[in-house]
Amino acid sequence: MKNQKKAFVDQGKRIVLKYNEDVTGAACYFCGLRVEDDGFDFFVEGTNEFRVCEHCAKEKAPDLYEIWRDAHRWNEEIDIKSFREGVKVGKEEAGQMIIDTIDEPVISRVRRICQVDLDAKPFREVDIPF
Repeated sequence: MKNQKKAFVDQGKRIVLKYNEDVTGAACYFCGLRVEDDGFDFFVEGTNEFRVCEHCAKEKAPDLYEIWRDAHRWNEEIDIKSFREGVKVGKEEAGQMIIDTIDEPVISRVRRICQVDLDAKPFREVDIPF
């Protein structure tokens, strides 16, 4: 989909849907409202600076808007699935960390917390300024 474009003509300007690596945002070419980029955006053909908001695209190019909307639905489903898998992995890792901590000797646990969590450095006599 990266190099493919779909286009519709409005007021002599073609609206295209294309992959966008620049996510800085801009004003809509037609209505002037701010367009927040998300990587798969509407543009005036032949430009990278003239964005088209989803509302104008829906009004002026409804078929193209449907393609955009369906692509976002698919992406949201992937995000939800990834989140659920991540939660499962996170629970497993947290459980393993708890089990490891239970079996860890107390002095090792105190040392790990001081060095890792509190970023404490071991004391050396050469560090004394007098």
